[in-house]
Amino acid sequence: MQIVDDFIIGEAPERLERVFKKLLGSAHPPKAIIAANDRVSTELLRFLKKEQQSIPHDVAVVCIDDIPYAEFFTPTLTTISQPTQEMAIKAASLLLQQISEEFNQVDAKQYRFKPMLHIRQSSQIDE
Repeated sequence: MQIVDDFIIGEAPERLERVFKKLLGSAHPPKAIIAANDRVSTELLRFLKKEQQSIPHDVAVVCIDDIPYAEFFTPTLTTISQPTQEMAIKAASLLLQQISEEFNQVDAKQYRFKPMLHIRQSSQIDE
């Protein structure tokens, strides 16, 4: 799958409709859109419905966050969930460690957590 850098867009919520219209109206519109959060997901779904775009036939949709109502949409939404509880526990542990060490300099580290892909109808095309 080719990723087009011009299609990676960060935009204020009030300008999302204009961005979606430009993307889907381009000469080579994307065949799939990954919405980075609940707000973008909601605006994208609203736009696609308004424009009578069929999910996933016209454009496949994947939402990050695994919004609680993903299974209640038609079609059901493919989502990527973050292990937020595990992330919160690690963050709290690091914070408590830093406090107990009386705010001594702490080495910067990166922690990686494994997301979970929930494949549902919004990203599947029946042949």
